[in-house]
Amino acid sequence: MDFLAAIGYFAVFAVLIGSVLATMLGLPGNWLLLAAMIGYSYFTDFQILPLSTMLWLTGAILLGELIEFMAALLGAKRNKASRLAMFGTVCGGFAGAMIGTMILPLIGSVIGAAAGVFAVAYFVERHVTGDSAQAKQVAVGAMFGQLIGMLAKLCIAIGVVFAIFYHILPHLTKGVLDGVIMM
Repeated sequence: MDFLAAIGYFAVFAVLIGSVLATMLGLPGNWLLLAAMIGYSYFTDFQILPLSTMLWLTGAILLGELIEFMAALLGAKRNKASRLAMFGTVCGGFAGAMIGTMILPLIGSVIGAAAGVFAVAYFVERHVTGDSAQAKQVAVGAMFGQLIGMLAKLCIAIGVVFAIFYHILPHLTKGVLDGVIMM
């Protein structure tokens, strides 16, 4: 294996691990993962990571995004939230993640998303129904849904990274062994 190939593999591994860490912190790591996967596949002429595998992994990444988006809605709906409160969970999660990141970089996005979903769901549901107990129940359901969605998205990201490693490692070890044998 030549020096440039070794640096390329190291860069791919660093980006894959970085994307999982970013997803863990509530940052757009899955989009970084998707871009790295597409770029790596393109530069290796889809020889190491076949197009069919890449399409399946892309579907998994998009599924993770959908689960994260829908989980807070479903958590609110499960507790009989009003439509306005369900819409509010989406806005609250997005706004909370942005504000949380500004206040507390790195982990603020996770805390902010959960707090934003809870706060908006509570206040909107209380405004619509006038029932504090119902509003609290909706807000708790939405918040737990948001956290479960974020966890599901993280698990999918980890699975995608393992699938990519599975395809890359045989080529990496083959190149390393070839270099040792030639010495």
